[in-house]
Order: sequence, then C-alpha cells, then structure tokens
Amino acid sequence: MIITVSENAGFCFGVRRATEAVEELIKNKHHDEIICTLGKLIHNEQYSEYLEKNGVYAITSDEIERLYSLAKSGKRVTLVTRTHGIEKKTKEALEAYARECDSFKVVDSTCPYVAKIHKIAKENSSKEKIFFVIGQREHPEVLSIKSYIEANGYICADSLELENQLKSIKCDEKEAIMVAQTTQKLTEWKKCQEIIKKYCTNAKIFDTICSVTEKRQTEAEILSQSSDAMLVIGGKDSSNTAKLYQICKGHTSKAFWIQTSADIPFDEIAGAEKIGITAGASTPDNIIQEVKKTMSIIEENFAELFEQSEKETQKNIQRSNCQGYRNVYFGKRNMS
Repeated sequence: MIITVSENAGFCFGVRRATEAVEELIKNKHHDEIICTLGKLIHNEQYSEYLEKNGVYAITSDEIERLYSLAKSGKRVTLVTRTHGIEKKTKEALEAYARECDSFKVVDSTCPYVAKIHKIAKENSSKEKIFFVIGQREHPEVLSIKSYIEANGYICADSLELENQLKSIKCDEKEAIMVAQTTQKLTEWKKCQEIIKKYCTNAKIFDTICSVTEKRQTEAEILSQSSDAMLVIGGKDSSNTAKLYQICKGHTSKAFWIQTSADIPFDEIAGAEKIGITAGASTPDNIIQEVKKTMSIIEENFAELFEQSEKETQKNIQRSNCQGYRNVYFGKRNMS
C-alpha cells in the first residue's frame, strides 16, 4: 500500500493567520477577559471544539450589543471576526464600538483574498454596472461580499445559473463585472468566464480564487487520477472541502469525505494499493497527520498479516505435500 498526502492539503495562509491570532489571544488572555469569535472562525468542528475548551465561544451578530454593554461596564472583551469576512454594516459598527470603548477590542481575521474582493466590489459596483458573484448564495464569504455591492448585484451558484441570469439582462448596455468566491471550483469558474464573454462583450473579470485553492484542486485532480482510493478530510460545512470531494469523486469511485481518522472507511478501501489523502483549507495539521498515521499503522499491520498468511499458506502446502507422500508411500506398502 502506498499512501500519498497532497502537498497543499490543510490550512491555507488566511486560516493559519486567523488561528495563530486566536491562539496568541488565548495564550495571553487576562483572567477576566471575554474572547469570542463572530461566527465560526473556520469551518471545522474539531477546531471549534478546541476553541470552546479554551474559553473561546462563537457568537452571532445578535449578541454583539450584549458584549458591547459588558465592555462599557468595564469588562475586557475581544471579538475576533471570521476568515470568511463579515457584512459591511457589521464591520462598521464594530469599528465604531472599538473607537468609543477601550475595553472593546476587535481583531479582524478576514482572509486577505476575501478582503480584496470587498475592495473590488466597493470600487466596481454601481447603477451603471452589473456585478456578478459566482459562489454559494448563503455562504458567509458570499454574504460578506454581497454587502459591499452598491447596486445591480447578482449571486450565481454555477455557470448554468449565470447563463440563465444573463439571458434576462441586457448586458451590453452596462459594463459587467464578475468575481468568484475564493474557494470556487476551477472548472466551473472557467465555464463562467466563457459564458459571460459570450453575452457581454465588455465584461471585466477578476480572478479571485485563492492561489492555494487552485493548487490544492489541481493536486487533488492529479492524485485522484493515479490513486485507487481518496480520503478527503474536512468539515461537512466546508465549501472548499466539498469542491475537493467533487473533483476526486470525478476520477475514482472510491472517494470518501471524512472529518477525522475515526471516519476512515476501512472496509471500502481494503485492497487498494494506492491511497491519496487531501484536505480542505480549514483542516488542522494534527487531524491530517492522525489520518496518515492511522493509515500507516494499517499498512504495517497489513504487511505483517500478509507475511504471516504467506507463511501459514506455505506450511499448509508443505503439510499437504507430506500427507500426499505418506498416502502414496503407505498405500504402496499396504498393497505389497
């Protein structure tokens, strides 16, 4: 059995930056300080549980006012925004609270790639333009991008939805702008570019897919093509992990989406000689290593069991041969 882990599996730059910032806050936490994240910092259940064990809880936008009241009463409060970005009005409110109250601290962990799309939306959306975002409509990142679009904004999940939308719009009367969710599937994004160029001769396209996402998807495609089975590690609400799983599933029938080593489908991958492992951008390194370690132990045990089985088989063959010789020999003696 050969086990190969994709080079760019796991935490991307934005996620690592955010998690390091939170862990530094935990390390230097004041005894009466409240540390919260606005929504899940990253889409990984195990990491969210780790934060809760260390006293860092995820809150909703509705709970911000309560935290601010505590800060105004003298309580130390630190609120960390998630990597996916937050809506414009919420960001502006938090910045105002931080200016007005020294006890209320905001740590912006928005991924730089997402922040870049916010800037594009602010500078390129208006009544004179049409702005398209290719991504999951209810995903936190897409919702944050949408909040920066001033007018004529459309969210399209895929190329089919984009084309249907374009058919109902007189695109050539206005300049068309198009961006992608940072974790969008590359093949789908390329289809969207071809479609918008067909309908809008003056389309302005911004390549906003994270560069690490591109590398990870390309690696997953290559690895799944040469593997008998693929393990895709990541949270079930992780958009980029879903894309990796779809890619791998397109090249092998034995592609499995797991969250931890406890989910490894041993019965399903039994007999596979080449097993590939990849992971989403919000999958901690320790989970990837645990999966690899578990597979390596299985590999070692399999090799040992195979060797023992071979020895037993040889012994049985020898016994069978010896018994055959006895039967022939004693048979001849009896006959005489």
